Amino acid sequence: MESGRFKVFKHLNDWFEKFRLYHRKDGRVHKEGDDLMSATRYAVMMLRFARTNIPPRRRSYRAYAGAGGWMSA
Repeated sequence: MESGRFKVFKHLNDWFEKFRLYHRKDGRVHKEGDDLMSATRYAVMMLRFARTNIPPRRRSYRAYAGAGGWMSA
């Protein structure tokens, strides 16, 4: 967030409230009421597995032509 690469919309008040309460105790994350922060952390870590620019599947025109469709007699 400090570098500007991770941004959160201003209207997500619940997220900002949980972010303010998120803290460390004795060098470890204090796990109390951190469900939203855990979900955010998990989402950010899974971005490396995200796929983009997936080409759309070609549609089969055979079913629309009436040749061999499930209702053809």
